[in-house]
Amino acid sequence: MMSSDWIYAACISVYLIALIVITVFAKRAERRASAEDFYLGNRTFGAFTLFFTLFATQYSGTTFLGVPATSYRQGFEFFVMMAIMISLVGVYGLFAFRLKRIADKHRLITPGDYLNFRFNSVVLSRLMTVIFLAVLTGYLLVNLKAVGYLVETASNGLISQEVSIIVACLFIVIYESIGGMRAVVWTDAMQGILILVGTLSLAWLLVDAGGGFESALAQTQKLKPEFWQLPATEKVVQWLSALFLIGFSAAVYPQAIQRIFAAKSVNTLVTSYRLMLVMPFLTTLIMLFIGIIAVGLLPDLTRAESEQVILLLLKQVSVDHPVWSALVFIFLLSGTAAIMSTVDSALLTMSSILTQDVLKPHFPDASGSAIKKMGVSCSWTIMGIACLLAVWVEDTIWALTVFKFELLAQAVPSMILSVRFRHWGANGFIAGALSGLAVAVCLKAGFMGAPAMPFNVHAGSWGLMVNVAVLLGVVGWEHSRRHA
Repeated sequence: MMSSDWIYAACISVYLIALIVITVFAKRAERRASAEDFYLGNRTFGAFTLFFTLFATQYSGTTFLGVPATSYRQGFEFFVMMAIMISLVGVYGLFAFRLKRIADKHRLITPGDYLNFRFNSVVLSRLMTVIFLAVLTGYLLVNLKAVGYLVETASNGLISQEVSIIVACLFIVIYESIGGMRAVVWTDAMQGILILVGTLSLAWLLVDAGGGFESALAQTQKLKPEFWQLPATEKVVQWLSALFLIGFSAAVYPQAIQRIFAAKSVNTLVTSYRLMLVMPFLTTLIMLFIGIIAVGLLPDLTRAESEQVILLLLKQVSVDHPVWSALVFIFLLSGTAAIMSTVDSALLTMSSILTQDVLKPHFPDASGSAIKKMGVSCSWTIMGIACLLAVWVEDTIWALTVFKFELLAQAVPSMILSVRFRHWGANGFIAGALSGLAVAVCLKAGFMGAPAMPFNVHAGSWGLMVNVAVLLGVVGWEHSRRHA
């Protein structure tokens, strides 16, 4: 009888083949060789495909591995993650629909295109480009590490971490280079369905293994009564800071901005975001409860072991209940799909930024096919470097994720406030972003003994508040100067 590691390897193989098949259909749907078609799918994505690509991109490996691990340690305190995911959709409502109308009217492709149109400022555009590329680099490397770790662990070492990363990189860059945004979005749709099915399957499986939902919670309450206590004031402040920081920062991920540009219409965006409001309850909430229930099934895990709580649970359940092995494989496959959908989105966006915002200005007369070839070359170069780093750089690369939201937060005013306040000039946004970056970096680095989280507020939140304050100060000064 085939062992579980070989079954998982076979499932991964079928999944990868399915990605290539979808890519072939995406290539056939290509209308013309242009940056707009390659990077935005000619702005033709309807509500269904747009929803699933938003879902697959938003709910990465962090949801599957990080959320249960943290809730295992913190209990109901970590339910702030639910508020963050819901608030994120609300933040989109502040600017996404107006930005979509601007993008359609002026045929914008990247966030940099919007900034160039809105401000005509080389300094601001380059500053934001540096921030976006820095954030996406860390995002890409961390998720490649995650897919390697997940596949190696799930296959019991049959597929090594290094091989997993190389194969994932190769398949992602192949289907992205052939099919562009269509291949990414269509594969995201398949991956989104896998994620949803895998999450619901795991929830049912683990609740049943724990003797029912009430019994599992009762066992956790007995072992961890502190989970049911009200949080201290300091913790509430930290929650609100995280809500503020991540809720705004995640909304301006450049790959999320490009999904706005790629939508068929504003009505399509509205429908997709309404559906996204439901997903925290079907994914984040379930993963939070799984981490809490795991306390009763796997008590007394160390911090290092708790980081693997999902994989440890799956191994225990598959041994105790072999008949449920199929559900275990579905979840493992859905976790792999979640991470790969995050990687392909980051890669495509990095490629578009380098092509449109960095290289194209030096080749203003380049044809659509030439720009597409330039983009494909960028994708292979990015993925080649990322693959080497992910394979050979030590795990300290995970530290890059700690700082990504602090950096990304400083792009929030330029991408959100500028949409609503169209008369504000570039000077205020430049001064605000530089001030916010300086504050966030100094606090995070402990400059002159400064605490990393003064008053339990994140460095990035302080940076964003300073960013907005400086912006408003410059805008007010320029306004008074004009009317003097």
